[in-house]
Amino acid sequence: MIFAFVFTLIFSSTITKPIRKLANEMEQVEKENFQTTTRLSNRTDEVGRLERSYSYMINRIKQLIDQEYKSEIEKKDAQLIALQSKVNPHFLYNTLQLIGDRAFANKGEQVYEIIQALSRMFRYVVKQQKTLVTISEEVNYLQHYLAIQKRRFVGKLTVEVYVDEEAEEAELPVLTLQPIVENAFVHGFASSVDHWVLDISVQVVFDEVEIMITDNGKGLNEEKLQQVKERLRNSNQRPLDQQDSIGVTNVDSRIKLLFGQEFGVEIESSEDIGTSITIRIPK
Repeated sequence: MIFAFVFTLIFSSTITKPIRKLANEMEQVEKENFQTTTRLSNRTDEVGRLERSYSYMINRIKQLIDQEYKSEIEKKDAQLIALQSKVNPHFLYNTLQLIGDRAFANKGEQVYEIIQALSRMFRYVVKQQKTLVTISEEVNYLQHYLAIQKRRFVGKLTVEVYVDEEAEEAELPVLTLQPIVENAFVHGFASSVDHWVLDISVQVVFDEVEIMITDNGKGLNEEKLQQVKERLRNSNQRPLDQQDSIGVTNVDSRIKLLFGQEFGVEIESSEDIGTSITIRIPK
């Protein structure tokens, strides 16, 4: 009788223990934690088959999730490349006009500086093959854009750029900074503002890199600000589009796809005061 009881207990344990283990792991999967790993036993019975089938299912789900994210990122990259080939025509027209004005005024050194900056901008866009670049590379590209704008708005524009050395090698999606800065010139700065101020700060905050781009432009009213925030909340559901160019929502979408929902772009703005864009990426 005792022997039978012990035998039943041991037999029950060999069956129920692995079942309980699988049940616990299923609870983790239910919480969308697919990093759980099942150690397969050498059992050849139904429990062993259950373990192997479950392990195969989880690995297959992981593969499908990875493929979906990779496909989505590649789709965004393909759309971005198409947009890259379309340099803002207004910026290009204004730059060529600036070159013509400086050439007419016999300011050869300035003409050379502007052409060199524009050439380096095109080279960065055309030859760029990477999805991710360092902050140092992005800031360097941005400086070429700002060099042209400083020549265009002599005496009217002040730009401050600060980059924490610890943040220089952090990676972010290509064409993250310049399109957002360009928005300040296209939409933010108004002729009624006597002197434009643009402040760009990149610094490490705990285990993140925080990039703040602030201008003293015309800003957004509350209704428009809420519309932009709503677009940011749904940025992953929106394709890259020409209307948004490579603007705020597209940058936010790519950051979230690459790094997760906890990262991305935030915006605050006050009408007639200015706009502040904050970009958060992992260190």
